[in-house]
Amino acid sequence: MLAALAIAATWLSYLATEAAKWIATKAMLTILIMTVLPIVLNNVIYAVINSALNMVAAQAGGLVSPTVAVSGVAAWIAVQTRLPECMSLILAALAKRVAFRMIPFVGLK
Repeated sequence: MLAALAIAATWLSYLATEAAKWIATKAMLTILIMTVLPIVLNNVIYAVINSALNMVAAQAGGLVSPTVAVSGVAAWIAVQTRLPECMSLILAALAKRVAFRMIPFVGLK
C-alpha cells in the first residue's frame, strides 16, 4: 500500500512538473509574440521600404516621380490613421494563433 502511494506521489510530481513547464513555455511564447515579433516586423518592413525608396531616389537623379510622391502621401495617411500599429496588432494576433495551434492539446478549434 505504501509503495502504491509512493508511486502515485511520484507520478503526481511528474505531472505537476510537466504542467509547470508547459505553462512557462506558453507564457514565454505569448510574451515574445506580443512584444518582440511586432517590433521585428516593423523594423524589417521599414528597412525594406527605406532601401527601395533610396534606390528609386538614386535612379531618379534627384527628380521625384509622381509615383514616389503618391506613395509618400499614402505613407503619411497611413501614419496619421495609425495603420502600421493596427497591422502590427493583427499580425501579432495571427502569429499568436499559429503558435497556439502548434502546442499539442491546446490548438484553437
